[in-house]
Amino acid sequence: MEDTDGEEGFDQAVTDRWFHASASAGAELNLSRHLRVWGLATYCFVGNKETMGIPAGGLSGFEASLGLRYLWRTVVD
Repeated sequence: MEDTDGEEGFDQAVTDRWFHASASAGAELNLSRHLRVWGLATYCFVGNKETMGIPAGGLSGFEASLGLRYLWRTVVD
């Protein structure tokens, strides 16, 4: 949105183009027959113009996740 007359409120809608790309890598380690621990690392790149106080590229960054996975009744009869 863009203010074109200097008064409070927005007068015109403006369409901005956004670009998003992400890459991730993960691993899983079996601690026992029923318990696994996993990790994931991701980097997101967001190409945006400065808007609403968010600088260009301000939405880009790293993310990391860790977790436990417990498997119940892994034997199928």
